[in-house]
Amino acid sequence: MKQYRLSRIIPVAGTVVTVVRQRPPGCPVMLPHGDVDAMLATGFNATSSAHSDETMRISVAIGPDAWPDVVDRTWGDAQTVEAAPEHGPDWHRLTFRTSGWLEARGWILSLAAQARVEAPEMLRTWLREQIEQMRSDLTPECDQTRSRMSDITSHHA
Repeated sequence: MKQYRLSRIIPVAGTVVTVVRQRPPGCPVMLPHGDVDAMLATGFNATSSAHSDETMRISVAIGPDAWPDVVDRTWGDAQTVEAAPEHGPDWHRLTFRTSGWLEARGWILSLAAQARVEAPEMLRTWLREQIEQMRSDLTPECDQTRSRMSDITSHHA
């Protein structure tokens, strides 16, 4: 892109040029970095947590296979970790408060059977609905394919 010096376009003698910088309509306001950091402090390291005042306390039991990826990280404010032996040996309970609960949902789903949501009930209900939807998406054709694959692998074992 070619750039032109303003002094070459406008005659210098006696002309005063005032440049006013305004944001176009609809352009997002730029916040100071400190304000952004404060807003996202409880946001599950999320960039889309727009409502930092709407926090939720999440409690999830984490299984031993997922624990190495979870331990030694901060997931939200007032984070606590304790043993959760009622879920099995080497399970841990992670509890934290976050405004990034939408992002936390995806994270919990990514842990699959290695995560058991204990609270809040709203998150448990959402997760149950997701599991039911995934289960209903498994058609009989998928089950037949899985059965054939099992037969093939058992013959080669």
